[in-house]
Amino acid sequence: MFRRSTFSMSIVVLAGRLALAQDVPPAKAAASPEAIQIAQAWALLAQGDSGRAATLAANLLVQYPRNVSILALAIEADVARTGAMAGLDTYERWLGARKLEDGYALRRVARALLRDALQNHAAGPARLDALKALAADGDAAARSELEKAAFGGNAPEAGILASLGDARGVNILVAQLNSTQGVKTRAIGALAESHSPLAIQALLPVLADSSPENRAAAADALGKLRATQAIPRIKPLLEDKNFTVHLLAAGALYRLGDMSGANFLQELQGSEHAGLRLSAAEATSSSPDPNWQNLVRGLVLDTQPEIRIRAAQLIAPYDPELARTTLEKVLGDENIGIRQLASTVYVQHVAGDFALLRRFLRNADPQIRAQAGGRILELTR
Repeated sequence: MFRRSTFSMSIVVLAGRLALAQDVPPAKAAASPEAIQIAQAWALLAQGDSGRAATLAANLLVQYPRNVSILALAIEADVARTGAMAGLDTYERWLGARKLEDGYALRRVARALLRDALQNHAAGPARLDALKALAADGDAAARSELEKAAFGGNAPEAGILASLGDARGVNILVAQLNSTQGVKTRAIGALAESHSPLAIQALLPVLADSSPENRAAAADALGKLRATQAIPRIKPLLEDKNFTVHLLAAGALYRLGDMSGANFLQELQGSEHAGLRLSAAEATSSSPDPNWQNLVRGLVLDTQPEIRIRAAQLIAPYDPELARTTLEKVLGDENIGIRQLASTVYVQHVAGDFALLRRFLRNADPQIRAQAGGRILELTR
């Protein structure tokens, strides 16, 4: 009897000790020295002391050059202290002779640059490009600003909203299309970019508009929207007396798989005028067979820089190196419009590596900088 009681007591004591042991929290590992200093620097940044935070981050980056969390901290601190270009300077100093870029560190620079564009170019195209890039990247503040402007009747913002797949933006554009007199090509082009079925019904009546600019733009937009139901209503435009209407109607039908205007386009491909050959190449770009590619390769050698640039854009998906070398030759053109067009095509259709895009982040044109920032966000999503 005594032995049983002693055994039972031993079990109770052991159970008690185990219970007490479970209540004791495990010993915590001590934070590393750099982790403590990183936390201090972020705290300084949160308190608005970007100067001290930047100094601490710079010192840490010297000690721990391979720690990307310190790199991110250093970029944020320099952006807060001086601006986006300071963040880019920090990134490029860190990069040095390294061959491997850090896309997510560069993304921080790109977002800062785009926010700068929103603040510093209130009414310019750079602001619109920045707004679109940030909203597409999930930036809630940019999306809110975009919606506020679009619902307030601003056509450019409504077009951007529609291009991001927002049905409300498409409906705003449709309302503007129906209420606007005269040339409506801006709204028509934005509806084409929306890729929305809602746009098709709104564009069909425009094929009979009194303005040739509107008829041509509507036919082109319906082709881009893959609106095969529009084929019977586009075909009569092949008899239109306006050349541009005829051309874009033929191109739209070609894109929709209807060859009614193919002979006309083939004639243009053999024209002695490079501009007409380019128009035909653009109209038939949905079928980039070897003959089409040879046509475009010939156009990148044309004497007119604008034709070379547009041809480079067409050939870029199939021969990016040819597109790159073609555009490099016109980036220094004396005509600012040519330089801007070449830069835009380069950023949006050719540049796929961060080294090239960093060049354009330093471009003198704020719109080109915004486009390069947007491209970086796109590549790192």
